[in-house]
Amino acid sequence: MNFKRWTALAVVALALVVTTIGCGSLNIVAKQEPTAVASRTPRPTFTPHSEATDTPEATNTPQITPTTIPTQAVLLLPTQPPPTQKPTVKPIVQPTLKPKPATPIPQPQPTQPPPQPTAVPKPAFQYSFIPASCNTTDPAVCNIQNGVRCEHSGQHQIKVLVFDDFRDPNSEASGVYVRYSFSPGGAPIDPDEQTGGDGAAVKTFSGVTDPPSKGVGTYYVWVISKPSGTRISNYSPAISLNALSENDPKTCWVATVSFAGGQ
Repeated sequence: MNFKRWTALAVVALALVVTTIGCGSLNIVAKQEPTAVASRTPRPTFTPHSEATDTPEATNTPQITPTTIPTQAVLLLPTQPPPTQKPTVKPIVQPTLKPKPATPIPQPQPTQPPPQPTAVPKPAFQYSFIPASCNTTDPAVCNIQNGVRCEHSGQHQIKVLVFDDFRDPNSEASGVYVRYSFSPGGAPIDPDEQTGGDGAAVKTFSGVTDPPSKGVGTYYVWVISKPSGTRISNYSPAISLNALSENDPKTCWVATVSFAGGQ
């Protein structure tokens, strides 16, 4: 009697275990979707008992709790929040300060030499031509042509006045030779004339009784040194002697030319 009851209990327990395992297998299979395999019900194993021993029948049958054994354990890791990114802070660029220029150290200035007096260029010649002037409007008394003083007097002549100092009208130079010619630097009209005590050298080309056309022409004069004949003054402008009437504003019978030194 006892053997039969234990056998029945064992069968029921085995059925429960198989059913539980089967349900768990079905859940696992549904998740993994493997190929379906036909379940095979294991046969119960019977443990022989000694007939000589009578074991009292248990009043309370223990409850077997089915346990679902998962085929795979899923490890769920806690989700880590993404690291908080700090905003990129741009460095503050400080403006580059330009270095202040160093205060220049005053340097001693070289001593400037005192200004030298401007050298007066030495004149090219000892005497220079001086333009004449008139203090009257009467052409018979005086008129100016090319800086030469012209007058009407009844004969043709050229008077040359030589002064040692152009600033002093009383510095008449005596004993100075003057050359006459028909062109600048041309052949002399002999003889060369020499200044007297009044500083005047005169060459007459016609007399009072000569025809008016005798001394008409153009002449040039300059100062020379004797006996070499070297020129020591510039040339005079053209001196034009004519036979015009004394009432003509261009009459020129007597011409006066001036040279002075110290210029």
